[in-house]
Amino acid sequence: MSENENEKKKRRSVNRELPAATDSDDSDAEQEDVPVEDPHAMYSDPYFHGEADSAWEKFRRFAHNHKRKVYFVFLIGLVLSFVVIMRNPEPENLRGWAENYFARFNDPANDWKYNIAQYYVDRQHLSLLYPILARYTWGDAGAEPLLNNGELYDQFVRDQYETDLLVYAALREEILQTPEASYILENAMRHAIAEYYLYTRIRNDDNNFRVEVDDREALEFYERNEELYADNGLGKNANIQLIKNTLAGIRRDQIRQQLAGQRSAVLEQLKEAIGPRLRPADAGE
Repeated sequence: MSENENEKKKRRSVNRELPAATDSDDSDAEQEDVPVEDPHAMYSDPYFHGEADSAWEKFRRFAHNHKRKVYFVFLIGLVLSFVVIMRNPEPENLRGWAENYFARFNDPANDWKYNIAQYYVDRQHLSLLYPILARYTWGDAGAEPLLNNGELYDQFVRDQYETDLLVYAALREEILQTPEASYILENAMRHAIAEYYLYTRIRNDDNNFRVEVDDREALEFYERNEELYADNGLGKNANIQLIKNTLAGIRRDQIRQQLAGQRSAVLEQLKEAIGPRLRPADAGE
């Protein structure tokens, strides 16, 4: 046998006697701790020991071992959140709307008419709002004689001031952040939108929803029917005031009937165009 062959045999003999000490061998040794037949063994308690047994590793093992319960709790949280959102018409939106309204009047340098805390409602805003609300309330023809009425404008300004004061108090006392407030104000908003829609459908230049009976008209009625009031025990002036109130009531009823008829006509048109359905009431409803 040659000398080279003897050297090769010696080297193979030495290699078989040396222990494995490489990094890759260390890694293989660690992996041997995980049984191949159980891929979930890394989540079991015996696998971790010493420094590796941290709080995060304990939590991970717990979450894996109880994953059904964790998923169930997570699902319940999602469902409850959805139910709360659906049943609560977002009270933060109400508060945000009111805060945005006041934020328009935060400049004390404006030509303000009244102020509440750090807010200053200016004359320009009120002068633009007054004719819009007057026409909405009394109709275009009914509002025209009142647009330059200083007494009515002063009443309007006072009403706006008192309304804003109450709204500011509601914000400060945080009463808008409740489900009850959401439902009540949402209902009021829906009715206001519906009434405004009707107003746009029936509006014309001849609309006059203002009820006014002057003294001359009431006096003429009294003089034509004086015998009817002779024995009621009231004096002339009291009877004239009674006549004014009666005629005003009759005219208000006429206006309500007129508006109710127009409302019904609009609703019938919408039902035909949109085709909504209203189920009949169940027994006991």
